[in-house]
Amino acid sequence: MKKTLLILFLVFISYLGFSQSYKDNFNKNLTPQQRKEIKDKIHEYSQLIHKDKNNPTLYLNRGVLYSKLAYHNEAITDYNSALKIDSTMSQAFYNRGLSRSRFRYSKRSCADIKKSYELGLDIGKSTYIKHCRMYFSELGVLK
Repeated sequence: MKKTLLILFLVFISYLGFSQSYKDNFNKNLTPQQRKEIKDKIHEYSQLIHKDKNNPTLYLNRGVLYSKLAYHNEAITDYNSALKIDSTMSQAFYNRGLSRSRFRYSKRSCADIKKSYELGLDIGKSTYIKHCRMYFSELGVLK
């Protein structure tokens, strides 16, 4: 009897879609088709990165795709890789700051957003002013 209930429970869970990655449940506004398309693009970028490990734009673009799926740890890893290759990539700092702030803005995420503005990304200023006031005394006010 217990085995039968367990089997029924597992079938029920898989029917509800819990067999997907738990991460897929974070971004509910994407359709299953959209998630599949993004995962396919991630795979394509992974192949391109395998061929050209020193191209920061490839890491940045794959990081953006990971972020769309709410795979923020993977996105941060890619932004880190992009910044290791090109430490002046303002968009990578900004995106890493947003991924780091997924659940709340922290000193680290705000430092990244501030750095993106200092490197010339204008949107970094408004994001920093709007979300990082609590860190102004430590990180500084933007000029």
